[in-house]
Amino acid sequence: RFIDIKSNIKRDESKSNSGLINYIKTSNLKVEFTFKNINFKRCEEMSNKTNQFNSNYKRYNQKKLKELFKSNNNSIVTFSVSDKYSNSGIISLMAIQHKKLFHIINEFTISCRALGRGLETFFIKKVIEKFSIKSLQINYIKTDRNMPFINTVEKICLKRNKNNYQISIQKVKNNISKYEKFIKTKYN
Repeated sequence: RFIDIKSNIKRDESKSNSGLINYIKTSNLKVEFTFKNINFKRCEEMSNKTNQFNSNYKRYNQKKLKELFKSNNNSIVTFSVSDKYSNSGIISLMAIQHKKLFHIINEFTISCRALGRGLETFFIKKVIEKFSIKSLQINYIKTDRNMPFINTVEKICLKRNKNNYQISIQKVKNNISKYEKFIKTKYN
C-alpha cells in the first residue's frame, strides 16, 4: 500500500498536467472484476475501515459477507486495479441484492487511496452489465465523512430519498463514455 500511495503523487501529476481522460488513456489502467473467488478478509477490512467512499456503513464481518455470498439473492463483487504506476490490489467492494424488478447496492466502498481515478462510476457500469440490471438503487447514509460517495452518485441519480438513490443507467453510461474503452477489464 505504501508504494501505491507514493504512486498517487505520479498519478496526480499526470492528471494535473493532462487531465483525467489522458491519464486513463496513457496509464495502462487494468481492472479485475471478481465475483467468484472473493477475498473475504479484504472485504471485511474495506467494509469496516472505509469512510470517505462508503455508501451505507454496513460494517460487514467475514461471516456476514460469506452468508451474503452464498445467498441466491445477493452477490459480493470486488474490483482490483493496477496501472503503469503500481498495483493497487483490491480497492472496491459492492454487496448487491437481487430483486425481481430491480437491484440494490447495499454496500459500496472504495479505498480512499484509489479515489479520483475515474473508476467510481466505471465500477457501477460493470455491475450493471454483468447482472443485466435495468433498475438500480444504492442505499446510503449521508454523513460528513462520505461526501466523495455522495458527490459521485449525485451525478448519476434519477432521484433520491432519505435512504436510497435511484440510479440513471443512461447517466452512468454517459459519465464514462469518453474513457471506458481505454480501461482493460478482466472478469473472474
